[in-house]
Amino acid sequence: MYRSGVVGTTLTLSDLSPNEVYKIKVRGRNTVGYSEFSAPITVTASGKPSKPAAPVTTQVSNTNVIITWQAPNDNGAAITAYIISVRQSDAITYSTELTSCDGSASTVRTALSCTIPVATLRSPPFNLPWGSSIFAKVVASNQIGSSIESEPGNGAFMITNPDAPVSL
Repeated sequence: MYRSGVVGTTLTLSDLSPNEVYKIKVRGRNTVGYSEFSAPITVTASGKPSKPAAPVTTQVSNTNVIITWQAPNDNGAAITAYIISVRQSDAITYSTELTSCDGSASTVRTALSCTIPVATLRSPPFNLPWGSSIFAKVVASNQIGSSIESEPGNGAFMITNPDAPVSL
């Protein structure tokens, strides 16, 4: 795409569309006149990642919850981190758990999943009681900025094996 403009003008990021390929060439000017245009260079514009789809939570036995998500469109700049947040017991507030679910860690970012111990979700700030549905949200980030937060996703419930019978 060639875009002509007034000499001396500057294109801003808002003038460009993510993932669009632009060919840019320039020429100089002095008191005598204009030079020939330079050879064109090709540049792909970047943007913030697209909004991720709602993540999925699954429970493995009574010890861990796995949160998985799909990578959204990166809009021309590699995704550098995910922010994964889990809903607290008040059913309103979401918090991150960075010990087990740090979306800036390359292993989590590459796997598109993280595993959080149930014991962590039963503790502050989450305080989820047994039987709770586990909701999570995801935000993707790249060098341009952060995506819109995903819709909440769920699927796992805080369940455990029953205690052994007593007083038989």
